Amino acid sequence: MSEVHAVAVPPDVVRPGDAPPDVERYRELDGLRALAVISVFLFHIVPGAPALFARGPDVSFELFGSTIVPPTRVFDYVFHLNVGVQVFFVLSGFLITSMYVRPWFAHEPTPEALPYAFRRAMRIFPAYGLVLFGGGVTWFGLGEIDFASPFAMIRHATLTYLNFPERWVAEFGGVDYGGLSVSWSLVAEVTFYAFVPFWMGALRWRTSRSGGASDPQAYRRAVTMAGGCIPVGVVCVFVFTYHTPWATEVPFGGLITVFGAGLVSLGAGMVLAVVVAGASPSTRQRLRALGERMGWWWGGAGLLFIVLAWPEFPYLQASSAQQTWQRLMQPVIATMLVAPLVLAPGADSIVQRALRHRSLVWIGTISYGVYLWHTVVIGKLLADHPIFDRGFWGASTVVGMAAAVTVLLAAASWYLVERPLLAWSRSRFARSKRRESSPTLADS
Repeated sequence: MSEVHAVAVPPDVVRPGDAPPDVERYRELDGLRALAVISVFLFHIVPGAPALFARGPDVSFELFGSTIVPPTRVFDYVFHLNVGVQVFFVLSGFLITSMYVRPWFAHEPTPEALPYAFRRAMRIFPAYGLVLFGGGVTWFGLGEIDFASPFAMIRHATLTYLNFPERWVAEFGGVDYGGLSVSWSLVAEVTFYAFVPFWMGALRWRTSRSGGASDPQAYRRAVTMAGGCIPVGVVCVFVFTYHTPWATEVPFGGLITVFGAGLVSLGAGMVLAVVVAGASPSTRQRLRALGERMGWWWGGAGLLFIVLAWPEFPYLQASSAQQTWQRLMQPVIATMLVAPLVLAPGADSIVQRALRHRSLVWIGTISYGVYLWHTVVIGKLLADHPIFDRGFWGASTVVGMAAAVTVLLAAASWYLVERPLLAWSRSRFARSKRRESSPTLADS
């Protein structure tokens, strides 16, 4: 699977302990993250398992003299399970932006540059390097992880290949980035991590002459600046879907193909973060009442998902128009899934209680590892145990094996690598702050 699926984005790599204390209330976001990574896993297993997904009744009916054929095959919907991509982007937009705007509106210090960058690096690179090199050169071989050149390996390892011309692969209808096929989305995450502090700096400058966060217009300006990312993202989507060869040949064209096209969902998450963080108590009550209408939000998202799946959509050979339709519809669906959870955290709806279930929260906790390992595992198992011509139960067995191995590797990654390093990175800067605040010999 060296081709790029213009789909998978990493599970949002902000853990509750990395965010401000009040963000830790959003436990159901881990449950949603689990559902999103499961959907990405199912999407990537689709090509090899027609026995599982090419099923469904043939249904049609007449309406106003026209024959209506609704999407009833599992295939019709699985092809759009990459909506989990946009869910992850909305979550990233919300959580990373919250780390800055919540303390800013509360007149508290925002994250310092060095600790922020160090913790983000610890969240991304150790687990990624484990898969890129450990998984690539040992048991799994190099089937999934290949590089165009030694220099390509370096820029993949450092996630800097956004700044280089990529390879246009017409037969896949997209860009082949080489390396670990899902790593392009880590580049988008890292770019967003760098973007938010600059965005926050622009917001500070924009409100500096009128009192900063105390300015009555600060809230509106922050919402406007966050929302401004969305139309930029829409433009990038059109450039990506209609002019990808051009976008990959110009300097920094990857900003369009990798990061820019994700700004629709990232911007939506940023807007949610600003709206929640800067709202007055009365506005916050109205927002909570709006968020508690869970059925309207998720029911509407389900209807839009059916509308999205209605037109025929070929796997990896979608036309520019079809890709544009998908890339503009999915952020709306993803935002509708995330919005009620952040507007009314801790609500007692059936959906939110289910999302807070320990099993889903656990999958959400290790979801970054699931995201990193799943295509490698799928590629290896399908190569050794092809299931294209197998029956339902044979295909189900191999898919279950892929899921079990992925979860085991992701759990090992979390408990042995990710969690210890994140705890160390937090304690490292906590000790530094204590040393800075403690008396010195000169002071005494």
